[in-house]
Amino acid sequence: MNLEEISTLIENRQFDEAINECNLLLAKMPEERIEILRIRAFAFDMAGDSERSLEDHERIFEEEGVTIKDFYLAAFRAVFAAQFEKARV
Repeated sequence: MNLEEISTLIENRQFDEAINECNLLLAKMPEERIEILRIRAFAFDMAGDSERSLEDHERIFEEEGVTIKDFYLAAFRAVFAAQFEKARV
């Protein structure tokens, strides 16, 4: 399964399957780690698991290729998780 197919799973509200597929891809495609983490963070968020979404954002911040959008999304999700100390950029 590729990242586009995983995004389709999320659109179809198949969050657990999308997260499991991301986990498999992390092992198979370490060169795509940051993109896989972004998608998995989104899947966690859509599934209502803000805490695990934020954990993935923290992992993203450790990678090369971090964008301002990554910081914005992490802050946005932190506000919804009522973790205001993590919402600071």
